[in-house]
Amino acid sequence: MALQCTYMPDALCNFPAISDTIIREARKNIDDGFRGIVRAYGTVIDAVVQPLQWFLNDLEWLFTNTPWIIVLLVMMGVVYFASRNIRIVIGTAISMILIGVFGLWNDTMITLAELLVTMSLLAIVLGIALPQFPRRPYALWTAHEQLLADLRLARADALTRGDHFRFDIYGATTYREYRMRLVAGVWVINGPPLRDRTLPAGVSFTSGVGSQFEFNTRGLMLNPGAATQITLSEAATGHTRVVTVWPSGQVMPL
Repeated sequence: MALQCTYMPDALCNFPAISDTIIREARKNIDDGFRGIVRAYGTVIDAVVQPLQWFLNDLEWLFTNTPWIIVLLVMMGVVYFASRNIRIVIGTAISMILIGVFGLWNDTMITLAELLVTMSLLAIVLGIALPQFPRRPYALWTAHEQLLADLRLARADALTRGDHFRFDIYGATTYREYRMRLVAGVWVINGPPLRDRTLPAGVSFTSGVGSQFEFNTRGLMLNPGAATQITLSEAATGHTRVVTVWPSGQVMPL
């Protein structure tokens, strides 16, 4: 490597880096700026954060002085409510017990209190900011992709499961997929729908309502004349997206 660097520019042998002098100067400027802010606004900052400090101190005291079994049971309840998964609850309990066994319980409670305060502040900030953004900004895209996937799945079911499958758009915001069975030479619905979906709020079908697409075991449309374009529209923006069902049974976005 040294021999190679003898014949190459230094910039290609040693990775370019900021010099120590520049880094020290930058640190000094940052420290001086921070100290200047503290000197100028220290009283105001203390007055603003003092209630938060009191709350944090009280929360830390509560966590560290509450019997560990109560803290553990409450934590397991919260985890189960959030996950609905008993394995995650058991894993949480085992982790907390091990923390206690290794003598880190109080440190963990202090950290947990700090995390709760931080997440609470973040939730407040987001709660103020999020209403400024449009609700469900991806509702139309989500509905379009879901419809496209469900139509293709209905065709794939017919190709792989040995029966006809029918896709019905029976309302301005709803559609279903049925499995069919052959009875006396006629394909009829076999049981409840395999999928029954409702479009996201604010999205509706503006064309294709009432359409029925029945796919045979070769993935072809049983009635090619039923092929059509399905249009989705979002009321809030007026945007539209289209899915085309071809006589061949192929389903394509447009």
